[in-house]
Amino acid sequence: MNWQDLLANWGPLLLLIAVWVFFMLLLMRKGGPQSRALTEQKRHNDALEKILASHEARLQKLEDEKRAQKSN
Repeated sequence: MNWQDLLANWGPLLLLIAVWVFFMLLLMRKGGPQSRALTEQKRHNDALEKILASHEARLQKLEDEKRAQKSN
């Protein structure tokens, strides 16, 4: 077997592996789709928690005003 036969037999497989490794490294460098999705989900959760805290504070204030009016 000479080197041309060896390259013809193993070349496509090695090329496929090289392309796969390239894309895996590219995804790891950019954080990958799952990483971006988790970051986006965390950002949404933080925003919803702020909204909920605001509504709870407003509700507590209204309840306190109602109690103050009843006691007068």
